Amino acid sequence: MAEFFQPSTAERLEALDSAANTSDILPHLLEKDIWVVWALRHLFAGPYAAHLVFKGGTSLSKACRVIRRFSEDVDHCDASVHLQGIEFPTTTPQVMRAERTFWEKATAIHVFCAHGEFRGGERFARHWHDVTRLDAAGFADAAIADVGLARAVADHKSIFFAEKNPRGEIIDYHAAVSGGLRLVPNDGALAKLANDYQQMVDDGLFLDDVEAFEALLERCRAVQQRANVKKSLPAPKK
Repeated sequence: MAEFFQPSTAERLEALDSAANTSDILPHLLEKDIWVVWALRHLFAGPYAAHLVFKGGTSLSKACRVIRRFSEDVDHCDASVHLQGIEFPTTTPQVMRAERTFWEKATAIHVFCAHGEFRGGERFARHWHDVTRLDAAGFADAAIADVGLARAVADHKSIFFAEKNPRGEIIDYHAAVSGGLRLVPNDGALAKLANDYQQMVDDGLFLDDVEAFEALLERCRAVQQRANVKKSLPAPKK
């Protein structure tokens, strides 16, 4: 069986076009998926593998099967089911718990709501989409109930991802995980989010049909309400 990387560039592009025609996934997304798995394979086969964790939205699609962006399973590339006779890279990385990913994304959203901007560039609407999928899979409620996990994420982000609002005040991650979470932004930031979400839809980055933006916000508002009625966490130790 020939490896995907052995044929010429032209032959690989032809194969990707063929897979795209049968999968309804754009060729560049199929290729990106292959390189993601290739990179993970080499990272988790290296000397520092024990210290690495595969996290974020891609881990939710490729390992936890919570969302569909590029792949259903970390053990194979999307193109593999459409191109028989070709060997694709595989990997088995150490994956972050989906419950922690919920709090990672929820607190990133909280910062956007407080600041009105997202420092990670375009396609930040993915976080709102991912939170609703985590909720549908039951991970949001499990994360909300895990007080220690919420505290750990707040502790970590307070050190490594300290942010200020437009007034220069520090955004309090501990307040976010103890009854003050915001997942729905105000008008100005809301328009930016709506535009970013529509751009992701237009670019075909969601492999499933997605809800209207207003429906997405309603689902996030429901998660926000559930998170904020839980018992307040004790104040962190100084």
